Amino acid sequence: MSAESNLIYEFAGRRVDPARRLITLGGQPTPMLPRCFDALLLLIERRGELLDKEFLLKALWPDVIVDENSLAKVISEVRRALGEGPKDAGCIATVPRRGYRFTASVTVSRDTASVNAGSAERAEMRSLAVLPFAFLNPLAADEGLGVGLADALITRLGQLRRTLVRPTSSIARFATMPLAPAAAGRALEVDAVITGNIRRAGNTVRIGVQLISVRDDAVMWAEKFDADAAGALELEDSIAERVVTALTLALAREERPPQARRHTANAEAYEHYIRGRYLISKRTRELLLEAVACLERAIAIDANFALAHAALGEAWMQLGLRAAVSQSFRPREVMPKARASAEHALALDESLSEAHATLGQVLFIYEWQRDAGVRELRRAIELNPNNQNAQHWYGMALAGLGRFDEALAQIRRAREVDPLSVIVNANLGFVMYRAGRLDEAVAKLKHTVAMEPGFVMTRYRLGLALEAQGQFEEAIEQFEAMRPGPDDPLGLTAIARTRALMGQPEEARRMLAELALIAQTTYVPAATLADVYLALGEFDRAIDFLDMAIEERALVATWIAYEHRFDPLRSHPRFPDLLARTGQTDLVRPETGSNYVCGTARI
Repeated sequence: MSAESNLIYEFAGRRVDPARRLITLGGQPTPMLPRCFDALLLLIERRGELLDKEFLLKALWPDVIVDENSLAKVISEVRRALGEGPKDAGCIATVPRRGYRFTASVTVSRDTASVNAGSAERAEMRSLAVLPFAFLNPLAADEGLGVGLADALITRLGQLRRTLVRPTSSIARFATMPLAPAAAGRALEVDAVITGNIRRAGNTVRIGVQLISVRDDAVMWAEKFDADAAGALELEDSIAERVVTALTLALAREERPPQARRHTANAEAYEHYIRGRYLISKRTRELLLEAVACLERAIAIDANFALAHAALGEAWMQLGLRAAVSQSFRPREVMPKARASAEHALALDESLSEAHATLGQVLFIYEWQRDAGVRELRRAIELNPNNQNAQHWYGMALAGLGRFDEALAQIRRAREVDPLSVIVNANLGFVMYRAGRLDEAVAKLKHTVAMEPGFVMTRYRLGLALEAQGQFEEAIEQFEAMRPGPDDPLGLTAIARTRALMGQPEEARRMLAELALIAQTTYVPAATLADVYLALGEFDRAIDFLDMAIEERALVATWIAYEHRFDPLRSHPRFPDLLARTGQTDLVRPETGSNYVCGTARI
C-alpha cells in the first residue's frame, strides 16, 4: 500500500476530482453546488450500496434538521447538473420510500500531480484525528467496532512525537453523530482526519481509508484493500499496520511508531474494554460504575489483559476524584483499588503509559507521595507524549506544589492534545483561580460552562472564582445550577458557605442541619463542611472537619498549603499539624498579587 496520489472517479464520460471538488465533462467544468457535490461524492464512494434517507440527511445536514423534500431537491439538482432528465435511468437510482443508489460503472484512478504538489503541505500537518470507521453493511457483532478500529490507530499514532493525535474519548461521539470528515475535523480543531469505511463480502472485508485535509477538504491520501474477516482483532491489526505504514509516508516523516503489543487475543474482552474506556470519559458516577463493570468483564475473560487493568485503575481513581465534587465514594473505598489495578497492569507490561499515569495520580493526590507521583506522571508522558491524562494530571500535580506558572503551561499542553476536553478546560480555569488570576479564571470557566452546561465540576469551579471576587449572587446561581437534586451535598455546602460570607449565618446553619440529615445516607465530604464553618467564623469547628478530611484522604488536603479559603486559619495553633500530616510543612505558598474574599461572615 502506498501514499502516492489522490483518487479520481470517472463515469459516463465525466471525471470527478474530490481533492479539487471539480467535475468535468470533456475537459469542461460542470457547475455544482457544494451540498450537491457532497451528495454525489457520497453516492460514488459507496456505489452499489443503498444509502437510506436518514443517513444522507444526517451526513449532508449535520447541524440542522431538514425534511426529506430537501434531500429530494439535492438529488434532483445533482441529476440536472449531470444532464439527466427526470425520466432518464441515469446514474442514481431511487429506491421508493428508502433511499438512493449509485448504479453507473465507475473507473478509479489516481492523480499523481496533486500529491506531489501537496507534499510540502502534508509535512506541515501537526494535528490529527481518527474518526470511527463506518460499516456499510454492519452485522450485530460489529457494534462498537468502528470506535475500536479508530482506537487501534489512535494508540499506534499517539506514539508519534511530532503529531498531536486526538484521544478516543474525543472522537467516540462521531460514531452516533455522523459529520462530513472536514466538518468533524473543524469541530476537533485538527489539521487532518483519517476516515474509513468497511464493507463485508463473504469472508472478506473491504476497507477504504482516506487522509483528508481539513483546511481545504481535500483527500491527501487514500487506499482500498481487502482483509480476512476472521476476527475483529485481526482486522484491527491489519488496518492499523497498513494505515500507519502509509501515513508515515504521506506525512513525509522518518519517524515511525513502534509495533503495538497485542494485549488480548479475545475480541469479546476487547469490546468490553473499548466500551469501558468510552464510559470513563463521561465522568458521571453511574457511567463510571458501568465502566468498572465492563472492564471487570474484560478481565474475567482475559486475566492478562494489561490495558483493561490499566483502564479499571483509572475508573476507580475517577470515582475517588468525584468525592471532591459530589455523589461519590469515600477516597479510601476506591483509591487503593485504583493503585492495585495500575500496579497489576504494570506487572503485565511496564511500558503502559496509561498505567503509569494512573499510578502517578494516586500516589500524588491520595498517598501524598509527591516525588514518586511526579516521577510516574513524567514516565507516562515519556512513553506516550499524546497521553492527555498524563499531561493533564502532571499539570495539576505542579499546581499542588504551588508551581502555578509551570502548571498552567503544562495544562495548556494537555489542551493541545484535545482542545474540546471539558475537564482539561475546567482545570485550566481552576488553576488560574488558585493562582490568584481571578478575572482570567472567571472568563475561562464561563467559556467552559458554555461548552457543556451540564458538567458540574466546571460550574463548581466557576462558583468558587465568582465567590472569591465577592460576586456572591452570581456564585449561588452556579451552585444552584450544578445541583441534580435537593440532596446534593456539594451544591448545598457551597451555597451554605456563600450565604455565610454574605452575612446570612442563620440560613447557613439551617443548611448545615439539612446536610446532617443527608449525611445519614450519603457521603458528605468533611472538607466541604469545614468550608461552611470557616465562613461562619467557627475556626475550631473548621479545623475539626479539616482534620476529618485528612483522615478521609480528601483531595483538598493535597493543597491546603495553597488554598486561599483557608487563610483565616493559618494562625490557628492546630494548622501547622494539618500541614505536617499532609507533608506540606516545607511548601511555601507563592504570592499571587490578588485579594480573595475569604473572610468570615458578619455575625
